[in-house]
Amino acid sequence: MIHQAESLWQRIIEKGANSEDNFKESLNLQPGASDEEFQLIEDTLGVTLPKDMKSFYRLYNGQFW
Repeated sequence: MIHQAESLWQRIIEKGANSEDNFKESLNLQPGASDEEFQLIEDTLGVTLPKDMKSFYRLYNGQFW
């Protein structure tokens, strides 16, 4: 699953880079989420996050603004 997430992020970045120089840098992506962060969210919300969602956010966990 992590491979699918990497592929998706790569496609997003490549698509943006076609229209804007330094696209990836302009996204201001945060490092990926940790297991501890996922556990905190799951405990707080009382849910189990889908594995695909975790794979996606393990690579980049949102943006700095």
